[in-house]
Amino acid sequence: MSLPMSEEEFTAWTIQLFQVHGWLVHHDRPARTGKGWRTAVQGDAGFPDIVAVKAGSVVFAELKSEEGKVRPEQQRWLSAISPDRVYKGRVAVYRPSDRPRLEAIA
Repeated sequence: MSLPMSEEEFTAWTIQLFQVHGWLVHHDRPARTGKGWRTAVQGDAGFPDIVAVKAGSVVFAELKSEEGKVRPEQQRWLSAISPDRVYKGRVAVYRPSDRPRLEAIA
């Protein structure tokens, strides 16, 4: 039996999936500082982990492990990014068990 996929492994898998299929991908990585792990953000916290764009389509993906919880500030962003307002948009929380859904999108 294989070990569950971590959020970090799932993020790397998702980035590679979209890039292999010709999508432009954006992901902000945290870095270790003297005050611990930080992600440089200006503006409101909670923006989705991945933004992928290809031929007028956009995907906003909040990536979580199978047990990972969506924080309130993340849900606020997901609720504010209405798929009806984004060209062919997809806005969702994805987990490793959702890999077939992501493969179908890519």
